[in-house]
Amino acid sequence: MPRQRTGQIVERVVTRKQKGKKAKKVTLVYARVSFKDGDGKVKERWRLAANRSDAKEIIKKLHTELDTHGPGPLSHSNSTFTDLATKYREKILVAPTYPEGPDILQRDDVQKLSGQRAWRNARSFLKPLEAYFGSRRLRSITRQDLLGLFLATIRY
Repeated sequence: MPRQRTGQIVERVVTRKQKGKKAKKVTLVYARVSFKDGDGKVKERWRLAANRSDAKEIIKKLHTELDTHGPGPLSHSNSTFTDLATKYREKILVAPTYPEGPDILQRDDVQKLSGQRAWRNARSFLKPLEAYFGSRRLRSITRQDLLGLFLATIRY
């Protein structure tokens, strides 16, 4: 049975060119962690490190994050707020659907099957959030950003 998660230190030699100077070879050290996501697919995440000991620390941090939060945050580490808002708009903020039938219009206790009754109103609340956060990564949004959004919206 394959391992659930692994960590490696990878060194790559890269040639850096600068104007007016000779090309210089630089060794870059990366921390690479492999893990299985929710679908069973093997994913890899690479992080640039200053040296080998820093790479070991990065691997330990990524492993503890995998143990505490699971593979979700690492597999969606590049997701932006716009991506999340689009998925939310398409999946959750949709018009309600009701059951069909000949006597449905005469009944008062009609239950909706899916969607939201106030979906247009909720979409209008989503627009300022998209304008404020734009294409920022979800992992970079902090509590201070949310406080800044709150202060920006109460000041007209």
